[in-house]
Amino acid sequence: MEYVKRGKDELQKLHSQIKTFVSNDNHTNDVSRKVVNVLKKVEALTSIKRMHQVYIMIGLVLFIAIARNAFKIITLLVGTIYPSYYSFKAIESSDKSDDTRWLVYWVAFAAFSLIETFTDVILFWFPPYYIVKLIILIGFMWPDHKRNLSYILYYKIIRPLIKKNEKKIDDTVNNVAREVTEAVTSFKTD
Repeated sequence: MEYVKRGKDELQKLHSQIKTFVSNDNHTNDVSRKVVNVLKKVEALTSIKRMHQVYIMIGLVLFIAIARNAFKIITLLVGTIYPSYYSFKAIESSDKSDDTRWLVYWVAFAAFSLIETFTDVILFWFPPYYIVKLIILIGFMWPDHKRNLSYILYYKIIRPLIKKNEKKIDDTVNNVAREVTEAVTSFKTD
């Protein structure tokens, strides 16, 4: 209960500080003066009190933060849970065409995730980022093969690129595997 009382006291203190800030028309700091002037102009135009404007802005920032995180979780669930379940169903079925469908999905998903690792820093700031990502992932799972984004990505870009460089990739993977095996073996014997 002590935490609740302290939290309530801190919120009241913050409320008082904000009220003092927005009520002061004689700020010496340029930025503070400009912020208060904007709040005054909005109040004159809309009749929304300065304190209410601040709370509306705080509410909007919190809403955007929560919404972005909610879309992030939804995107993660849609991009992994649904395909994982249907991959399981494909493995358990006797039809091998559904195996190929979900393998193509996972290869495209891996490529998309790899690219996203590098672009996420920039694209994260794009407001509808997770909505666009969700639409792309739904496109990866689209039932119609002609419009399925994972098939398009795989057959138009990934497959030709890997086929062209398959020997180099195999050689590199084999060399790395051999070197790791040797390193682990020499580590065990030392």
